[in-house]
Amino acid sequence: LISILVNELVVNVKVKTEKLSSRPAAIAAEPSGVVLEYLNIENTNLPDEKITEAKVRFNVPLSWVNGNEIDASTIALNRFSGGAWNKLPTAQLETTATTITFEATTPGFSTFAVTGESLAAAPIEEKPAAPAEEKPTEEVAAPAAPASPEIPSSTLMIVGIVVVIIIVAVIFFMRRK
Repeated sequence: LISILVNELVVNVKVKTEKLSSRPAAIAAEPSGVVLEYLNIENTNLPDEKITEAKVRFNVPLSWVNGNEIDASTIALNRFSGGAWNKLPTAQLETTATTITFEATTPGFSTFAVTGESLAAAPIEEKPAAPAEEKPTEEVAAPAAPASPEIPSSTLMIVGIVVVIIIVAVIFFMRRK
């Protein structure tokens, strides 16, 4: 789901969302972290300077988080802009049995990557040996989450179309006033 607030009236806005099978060849750099997927979000008749705020809501399968040992708190949407990847402010909204829903704020649209940092990548502090009188702490393993299906690109396409319809309806009603 994409929501856009603009600072002036815009007309004939079109937003197209496309899930990419890999990083575009024109982008040499990889974003930081483990990549779940790349997306192109393009718009017509909506320059970045007219965008007050844009939010992109996306789902991450728990099977990917668990299978890649990703720290869910590090999952973010990254935008490729100005020749570099920029990590966007991303908030976790909801967790279900199969997915985690996030929302990121972006200043504009281009190529994006959903990434997360591996738990193994975090530096581990060495702790001195515990004195004999201390009891060792108990570790409990969390149960593995069931596997979930990938989100098909047709779903992203439908979301993009719905967003365009909503934008056109808002513009239509604003012009009638």
